[in-house]
Amino acid sequence: MLAKKGIISPVERQKMKAQTSATDKVTSLLLALRQKTATQFESFLVALSDSGQQAVANAIQHALRVVGQLGQNPLQHIYRKSLHFILEFLI
Repeated sequence: MLAKKGIISPVERQKMKAQTSATDKVTSLLLALRQKTATQFESFLVALSDSGQQAVANAIQHALRVVGQLGQNPLQHIYRKSLHFILEFLI
């Protein structure tokens, strides 16, 4: 769905699908999302909502409001080590 909506490229999708563990797939997705614009990141949140994951989209938007980064792609400001910490927290 993310590739069909243009949020990730076909190459990024293939990289994710090539991963064997769920953690590696999520890491691959987060690293891909890190390179996206604020508009593309917002499209990701809309895609979450459209796929029945509104609670997840709401949680991300709430967290962004708290840290004052709504309207930005916060993943662009997170280092790889921090991404792994976030994954540990989310999974």
